[in-house]
Amino acid sequence: MIEHVLLNPNIAATKDRDVDISSGHVPNATVVSLLLAELDLCRSFLLVDERNFHCWNYRRHIVQLLVQVDTDGADTISSSTNNSINIDHNHHWNKYFEAEMEFSLTKVRENFSNYSAYHHRSVYFSLLDTGAKIAMLPAELQMCEACMYTEPDDQSIYWYYKKLLSTMSCLFLASATKGKDKDKDKDKEDGLDGDGRGDVDIFLGYLVKYIESLAKLVVIEPNSKWAQEGLLMTVEHYERAAATAVTVTAIETKGAYSAHVAGIKRAVLHNLLICDSNHSQRFTQLLHQA
Repeated sequence: MIEHVLLNPNIAATKDRDVDISSGHVPNATVVSLLLAELDLCRSFLLVDERNFHCWNYRRHIVQLLVQVDTDGADTISSSTNNSINIDHNHHWNKYFEAEMEFSLTKVRENFSNYSAYHHRSVYFSLLDTGAKIAMLPAELQMCEACMYTEPDDQSIYWYYKKLLSTMSCLFLASATKGKDKDKDKDKEDGLDGDGRGDVDIFLGYLVKYIESLAKLVVIEPNSKWAQEGLLMTVEHYERAAATAVTVTAIETKGAYSAHVAGIKRAVLHNLLICDSNHSQRFTQLLHQA
């Protein structure tokens, strides 16, 4: 089976290997050993075909089983037919998620265009606990920026950047609207503002930084559709975040910067009408709304 998959990495048979560890009851220590061996096999398969989604999906399935073993604390594990990851957040599991973040980073560094690796990374970034997300955000954004400047027309990094912005939006803006139900001590421990109101400021700060960076990129690469799209999505997140500004700092930032952002957005939309004429109706509508 192993040799067959190595020689034929595009087959969809990897999921069938689950039967090796789930037919009957197996002691936990044996299960963990087998699962770690499966992860090593996935690593080998991805050397043959680095974007193969069957293998990436199977790797996520194996990690899910590892989490299940650790979670159950039981002597045995039985079959799981659900390949999706749907679990409650628990910092104890971060060791698995962070290991997958590191593995996906290795694959991204080998090839900036590996969308499968970016998708894998986005899955595990979303599963990290709040403190880990906050700690990793600067490096994640810097990686996106470096990839965009290196390969401005590669859509893979922009899709990951879009998911990263959406995660940030949920993280910072949801925290700012929790109100009196917030666990202030827990938020401070995670790196968020104690009462949530300053979290909008943090998010706006990130957005301003990358609006300016991407504005420079589109000057360097005026014909890059994806650079323009990256700037547009950052501006749109800024507009939504600024609309929820509640602190003095955030309101002042919004007032001083909003006209500048509006001008950038109009310029980007005009450029996209040229760079991406297939979606001209969307851009025209956004121009009317701007």
